[in-house]
Amino acid sequence: MVRDMVKLLRILARHDPILWEAIAPHVPKVGWVASSQDPIPPKLHPERVLQLEVRETVRAVAEAALGAAASGQLDAAQRMVQDVDDDWCGTGWPRRWPRPGPRAEQFLTESPEVGWQVVQAAAALAFGAYAAAVEEKEVAAMFGAAADQLAKTALAGPAR
Repeated sequence: MVRDMVKLLRILARHDPILWEAIAPHVPKVGWVASSQDPIPPKLHPERVLQLEVRETVRAVAEAALGAAASGQLDAAQRMVQDVDDDWCGTGWPRRWPRPGPRAEQFLTESPEVGWQVVQAAAALAFGAYAAAVEEKEVAAMFGAAADQLAKTALAGPAR
């Protein structure tokens, strides 16, 4: 489900590079380009900071899982991804990963329902990007299952 959506977004991203920020957590950020007249990046909205923090966490988890799978420890890789998936679907930050910075944390505190929905949606797209890019079927399925569960939880809306 999410894997196919990521493939469609990749087609669109060929024409609008800003979409890569949402779908490919391992590519450079293209939303802000430094110039000699603008040495300091603009202050991002806390929701955008949260999305970037989620993307970086997914990247770290995915790379650790890829390393574990490559060394023959597929069960360990699946547990890593499943732990993060379980934590985020239960609206909690992954236990073994650094919490988001203060601005993102503020957004989660002030708007918890919306904030966790943003976390889940951003993580679903990021894991979906890995699922679409990885050739090893078992590893792609692992990332795809996490993406689908996170998407399902985000689309269900805030917990009541």
